[in-house]
Amino acid sequence: DFNADTIKRLYKAPAKGRFEGAFFNAYMGQVMVAQNMIKVFDQHGNRDYTIWSEEQANQRSPFEGDARRYGEADGPKNMVRTWLSLAAKLHPRIKAVTMWGFAPDSAQDIMMMTPDLQPRPQYVAHAVMADALGDAQFRANLSSNDISLFEWRRGDGPIFAAWANSGKRSFTLEVSEPGLTVMDLMGNQSQLKAVNGLVTVDVTSMPVYFFGGGTVKLSDRIVLKASNGTVKAGHPRLTLSVTNNSPGAVKGTLNVFGTGQKVERPFALQAGATQSVQIPITTTLPDSRRSSFRIEARLDSGAVFASVAEFNFAQAVKVASPPRMDGTWQDWASAQVIEFGKHGQIRRNGEIGEEYEGESDVYGKMRLLWDQDCLYLGVEALDNVFVPNPERGTNGFMGDSIEFGIQPNHILTMSAPKYEFELYRPADKRYAASRRFPLPGGIVSHWNAKVTPTGVKGNVNYQVAIPWKDLGIDSPQAGHSIAMSVVLNDKDKPEIKFSGKRDLIFWFSGVHTTKNPEKYGDVVLVEP
Repeated sequence: DFNADTIKRLYKAPAKGRFEGAFFNAYMGQVMVAQNMIKVFDQHGNRDYTIWSEEQANQRSPFEGDARRYGEADGPKNMVRTWLSLAAKLHPRIKAVTMWGFAPDSAQDIMMMTPDLQPRPQYVAHAVMADALGDAQFRANLSSNDISLFEWRRGDGPIFAAWANSGKRSFTLEVSEPGLTVMDLMGNQSQLKAVNGLVTVDVTSMPVYFFGGGTVKLSDRIVLKASNGTVKAGHPRLTLSVTNNSPGAVKGTLNVFGTGQKVERPFALQAGATQSVQIPITTTLPDSRRSSFRIEARLDSGAVFASVAEFNFAQAVKVASPPRMDGTWQDWASAQVIEFGKHGQIRRNGEIGEEYEGESDVYGKMRLLWDQDCLYLGVEALDNVFVPNPERGTNGFMGDSIEFGIQPNHILTMSAPKYEFELYRPADKRYAASRRFPLPGGIVSHWNAKVTPTGVKGNVNYQVAIPWKDLGIDSPQAGHSIAMSVVLNDKDKPEIKFSGKRDLIFWFSGVHTTKNPEKYGDVVLVEP
């Protein structure tokens, strides 16, 4: 119930608002669901109404088999991130978050304990979280687009929880003690030594807690920012900026490390000044995963400020005229060809009769173009068999189809507004499409699009012109970054029920898992 329609109904007859809060059970988008519920309360003047959250299905992780080795850590990670996000972003309106300890045979991947009462990683992560924050009072949400960062106050001082929303990130703290204790979600601890009263904390998608530094605060004396500064096709680059917020002038060296290259640039800044630097990327980088860069500002005084950022450099190339939606790629020659369906870009369903059989089963190539009117998406599905999708309204994903999500301003946070669509081919139509987000969803009929079987095996070409106005963008410019995820669904046997149990391959995973822009990839608009 992403749009809190249940709460809206309860304000009408026969309930007529005779309630004082709500329990909710959301399998995904928990923060968004809760925020929309509170918004409806407030619209009716009930600013004291509170909510309770139960059952966090996104703490699922493989319970047994080969997948357990590689996927079991995702369950506790997602559980802690969701619980802390709910507690911090909805404070003080949320009163409880609960979770199953056990589960029936059909859902044992969600449980905290095994059937023979052995603790799973979720149990340990929950115990560590409860111990770390048991008597703590929430103080502040210090999050940015890149980092989730929350502060509590315990009896022995401040404690923070942090993780990178996407890839690797870092931030610098000012501390009054010689160091800082960092603890992972399993309770393992390590020490970070302070240098000139500064500690740089590197974070990934795995949550960490840190405490014990005495008086601790985020440092803004020297602010480093990195962004994808690419504006021309085939010439990726980073844009770095360094801002001096300290009271006096500073001098030093800006160092950039990553992908086997090192760049060193001197800088000198007056108080309040900012300097920007363009760094060409001189090596070939993967377009289907992010590459990590570390930026350091080393002042002549000896202080070091550092930042870590990760980017992938997929590009949408500007065209002078719209490409034809004719099932060929003749007008798409200037586009970067992005392959997906490699290791780490596959979700196996395991349904009998629908087993994934490797790249010969399904493989994908993606192309992106743009002009002032539209973003053009092309997906070449290399498939052993094409199963035309019956007319299924907004459930086209149950058969051969594509799904794609777009965050138009490259905001990589769980609750960022997003646009999500699906495109497929009923047997007798040029295409069918629907929108899932933003709500309300529904059929999209005004696009220029085509889904074309090529006649070779089950190969199919998906081509669509997405108007910028449908993404909330008025005037696209070269250098603008969006975030995106694309899924290619594969069904092989039409005689097996269209139930959604299908294999799929993907370019970044934010659409088919948690509907989360944090898991989208980067796409920058470039000139040819």
